[in-house]
Amino acid sequence: MKHPAASALLHLLVANVGDGNAVVASHKVLARLMGSSPSTVKRAMSTLADGNWIEVQQIGANGTVNAYVLNSRVAWAEGRDRLRYARLQAEVLLAEDEQAAGELDKDKNALHHLPRIGELQIPAGAGLPPTSQPSFPGMEADLPATGSD
Repeated sequence: MKHPAASALLHLLVANVGDGNAVVASHKVLARLMGSSPSTVKRAMSTLADGNWIEVQQIGANGTVNAYVLNSRVAWAEGRDRLRYARLQAEVLLAEDEQAAGELDKDKNALHHLPRIGELQIPAGAGLPPTSQPSFPGMEADLPATGSD
């Protein structure tokens, strides 16, 4: 009630949050969705962050695009090169007018499909005997006679 813009922004973020409880968007996109100015969004973000309603994780150097995290703590990790980083899953909100001029209207070739990279289990040990498979018609195995005919 004390901060109507912050309340409106929080409702907007909650409406667009994904399973990872995070939204990535620019101040400009959020301002347009709220029907306000980017400076109003910036003040509302500060109010929400100061009140522990959200965490703001900056993407890039200038701070106009951020990941807004709701109801969770960010798990920070450290890479081999001692770079500390956080891995988030987020919904990303984009605006057409923030894209390169004419990019959306171009006829584009389909993107190349990258194979999924994952771990495969390497068999080890004696394992199980091979499964029994029925013969194909006309290709039944010729078993030797037992002589008890």
